[in-house]
Parts: sequence; structure tokens; C-alpha cells
Amino acid sequence: MSTPRDAPAPAPAPVPAPATAPATATAGHGQKGSSLVESLVTLFLIQVGLLAVVPLFVTATRVTASAGAMGRVGAVAVARFEQLRSTAFNNAALDAGTYTDNSQPGVTVTWTISNDAAPPDTHVKEITVRARSTKVPIGKAKEIVLRGKRAR
Repeated sequence: MSTPRDAPAPAPAPVPAPATAPATATAGHGQKGSSLVESLVTLFLIQVGLLAVVPLFVTATRVTASAGAMGRVGAVAVARFEQLRSTAFNNAALDAGTYTDNSQPGVTVTWTISNDAAPPDTHVKEITVRARSTKVPIGKAKEIVLRGKRAR
């Protein structure tokens, strides 16, 4: 005689197949994808977001151009100032007077050399270099003024 342990296990009950939506489902029930109206709303929202960001790019471009102009003006001013400081004290280039140089594109450099006025001393000269941009990308003209003294 056989025991209940040796009996084969009963077969599992069949699982019913899931119901599928009919091919002509009503809107919003069982629908896959998106409608034309939803797509248009999405495109409109993306366009509004992009239009909000465009002015930031314009401002960034202007600020970058302005900083570039300031950098050029500063470089020209420092170069002229160092050239005058390295010139021999008795050289005619350090004679008292005001001089102008327009050879750098977009920058006018003016420098003034004078004998130190307080107290009058022929052994000290005061050098003032002023560089100003002639092409202004944004705002006011960029200008740098450097002052220093040169002794024998």
C-alpha cells in the first residue's frame, strides 16, 4: 500500500489570461502614448523656458566684451608705464611734457612727465600714464590711470 507522501501533487489551477483593452478604447482609459494637445503644451512650456534663458546669454556676451576691453587697456597702460620707468633719467623721453600715442588699436595712451613739485626737485620726476579705450562695447569708456615717481 502506498502512503500519502508518495502520492503525486495535484496540478496547479490554470491562471486566467489578463483582459485586454478593446482596440477602440475611450480617451484616458488604456491609452498608450500622448495626444497632440499634450505634445503642443509640452512644446509651449519648453519654448517659454528657453525664452527666459536667452537674455542671460546676451548679458554674458556683453560683460565678456567689456572685460576684454578693460584687459587690453590695462595691458597697454602697464607696458607704457614700465617702458618709461626703465628709461634712463636724463633721456629726452623723460623730458617734462604731455605725450600721446594712438598706435595701439582701440586704445589711446597719454602720459605726462613733470618734475616733482613739492619741494621742487630736479632729481625726481612724476610719471602719469592714462590709457583709455576708443571702442566701447558696453557702458562707459574703459580708462586706467597709473602714477609713479622716477628718481635718479
